[in-house]
Amino acid sequence: MEQTGSEKKYSFCIPPERETKRVVVYEACIDALAHMTLEEGKRDKYRLSLGGIAAPKENTQIQSERFKKLPDALEEFLKNHPEIKEIEICTDNDFAGRWAKEQMKKHYEGTYQIICNLPEKEGADYADLAKEKKQTNKCRDRPLERR
Repeated sequence: MEQTGSEKKYSFCIPPERETKRVVVYEACIDALAHMTLEEGKRDKYRLSLGGIAAPKENTQIQSERFKKLPDALEEFLKNHPEIKEIEICTDNDFAGRWAKEQMKKHYEGTYQIICNLPEKEGADYADLAKEKKQTNKCRDRPLERR
């Protein structure tokens, strides 16, 4: 649900520690934070949340103009950061995420280098992968029980 008066072009962004030519885009801020955690806190690129994505339902005809619209947050970011040459797309690995990835790739690939980096696991996002890694580490750290 959208908050009245909010503007998607002003979205959550983690800036890099040094100059960079790359922006990484995520569907939500939790995905940006989770992916950064999986990369051990590296701040070597901008990490931008799109504030959600709009995608048609699977196996339906696209009739609404809202599905053809580029992400406001990314458009505003690129307008304000002419130094950017690379866009890394890290949407969720579900129908909507893959669809959004393809739309961004089609639109931006002539102007920017596009890197597609969706989670390998079908249906997953980076928050899911971070939770799985934490669970795996918890299990490894647990002492063996003696009987």
